[in-house]
Amino acid sequence: MYLDLAVKLLEKGSCTHRALVDAIMEQHPGLNRETVSTFVSDVQNPRYSPIKGRNVVKLPPDGRLVFEDRIKPVLTVIENPTFAGVGKNGAEPITDIEKQANFSKGDV
Repeated sequence: MYLDLAVKLLEKGSCTHRALVDAIMEQHPGLNRETVSTFVSDVQNPRYSPIKGRNVVKLPPDGRLVFEDRIKPVLTVIENPTFAGVGKNGAEPITDIEKQANFSKGDV
């Protein structure tokens, strides 16, 4: 059945809607293309998905489909608009590797 193929491809997150339909059609040429396209649409909707308990999301910007639980968290950096590059005590941040090495020796 093509459900196993769809699960494998959704695990990887390497296919768009069209690419997933194409991959299923390549493996199962006797299927109706519109039926397969509807299936791919349905897996994106938890209400209609035959894959219960695993949501499928579309990734920006290219529209690849992937299981939500396979997305790695992304570190978000929030800039501080009041930070001027110098600490409150006037100390500058350590940027020289040698200074960092000397500083960390005392911490051991």
